[in-house]
Order: sequence, then C-alpha cells, then structure tokens
Amino acid sequence: MSIIFDIKYGLLCTSILSFREKSSWISFVLILIAALLYFGTVLQIPLRLRNAPVGLFFTAALLIVGAIGITVLEIAAHIVAAIAAPADAMTPIDERDRYVAAKAKGFAFLVLSAVVFITIAGLLLGMTSWAACQALVLAFVVGELVRYGAEIVYYRYGSLK
Repeated sequence: MSIIFDIKYGLLCTSILSFREKSSWISFVLILIAALLYFGTVLQIPLRLRNAPVGLFFTAALLIVGAIGITVLEIAAHIVAAIAAPADAMTPIDERDRYVAAKAKGFAFLVLSAVVFITIAGLLLGMTSWAACQALVLAFVVGELVRYGAEIVYYRYGSLK
C-alpha cells in the first residue's frame, strides 16, 4: 500500500511512509504540477511574441511567480507532514537516507547534463534564445523529477526487502 497520509478524525496522521519519503513525494508532485502549469501556459504564447520583449518578460515573470509559489507550497506541505508525524520528522538522517540521496542525485545529474548538452547543440544549430531558456528550465525540472522519483523508488525498493 502506498498512501501518503491517512485521514482520521479530520487530522492528518502518520502513515506507512517515512517522513523523508513523504518529503520526496511532496516535492515530486508539486514540481510535476508546477511544470505542467508553467509549460502549458508558456507554450500558448504566440510564436511571434516569444522572442519579443513582452513574451520574454511574461515568461520570466511566470517563472519567478512559479518558483515562489512552489516554494510556499513545499514549505506548507512539509510543515503539515512534520506536524502529522513530529517524531519521524525529527529523526536524524541515517546511512540509508544518505545512500538514497546520493544515488538519486547521481541519476538527476546525468539527466540534467544530457539535456544541457542537447540545448547547447541546439543553440549551435540555430535554436532561439527563448527555446533555449525553455529547454534549460525543462532540464532542471526533469532533473528534479528524476531525483525525487529515484528517491521514491529507492525508499520503496528498500522497504520491500
């Protein structure tokens, strides 16, 4: 069973997931939703406006507002998760958590590096600056999704043993 929270008496209570795994799930879901909203909005900008100052300003403003929004939501969700299981949230990072984080960051770095190099190649082949900026944002988003996804898989795989 892979539930994040049990709802009991109107309060969020602890579940079968550790706080760090809940944290990975929270980050994964929020980044995915924010990325879908961001790219869904940005890709609707007409082609003629994408490299114009108004298009670039709108894209930058959307990115900044999105980053602030996701930060606030992450903080709020992590506070709720910590309140739901304060003892679990205060548990120090152990060897397994370090191992999971290191392996996940390794995968994320490979993905991030690959997309950055593809973007550089695209720039050399005539990609517009707007498209390159979106490709770099996508690189960071995919890298973080891979990182948190790998953490989730490692936590789940470790709990199956």
